[in-house]
Amino acid sequence: MPRIAIFANIDKWIFLLALVFTATIGLAGLNPYLLNGGDNAGYIAQAEGWLKLGRFANLYLIGVPVSDLKPPLFPLLLAAVEMVFGRNVSAFKAMNVLFAVASVWMAWCVLRVGLESPSDELQPIAKQNRSALELAGLAFWFAITPSLTFYSHEVLSDIPFTFFTLAVIFFCARAARPQASLLNLLAVACALLLATELRAAGIIVAGACAGYLSRNAE
Repeated sequence: MPRIAIFANIDKWIFLLALVFTATIGLAGLNPYLLNGGDNAGYIAQAEGWLKLGRFANLYLIGVPVSDLKPPLFPLLLAAVEMVFGRNVSAFKAMNVLFAVASVWMAWCVLRVGLESPSDELQPIAKQNRSALELAGLAFWFAITPSLTFYSHEVLSDIPFTFFTLAVIFFCARAARPQASLLNLLAVACALLLATELRAAGIIVAGACAGYLSRNAE
């Protein structure tokens, strides 16, 4: 019986393996070096602008060059890490590794939304298990995507933005259900706000979300 139970939950084991893989590869590759300057250094400079000047600025450029300033949320996250660990590039990267693990988890949540329809009770158990196994495989594939590992070793906003974009998709799918709670719409709004404060591309996500919800409301 225990053996049967293990195989019945193989999708969850695969998902757990995906989380462990993401965390292991991410943490094993931590180092105190930036792969390049550019945006990596720019985000750190803006984080230290918050810490040393108390305002949104690039600490190492004269004046406030608006064209060089990025949305404030990622520099604020870096500033919070720097308050605890100092200017520690490894700690900055570790934060992105945590967001990478969270992104794999959120991808799993997004995929499973498709299995939670009212008609699931009418589906054969074998088909439900097969579908869950396929989704676990997709979540694992997402976990081993080279770009996810690569960007978790950069001091860039791509990984946190991925997490909040997936959160938007998840809560959009829940909000589009009949008689869905208004809390789902509130969660959509919060995730969209955070995504937009990470990257301006969040505006595109907001447009796609509005189109999806309006079409399902018809």
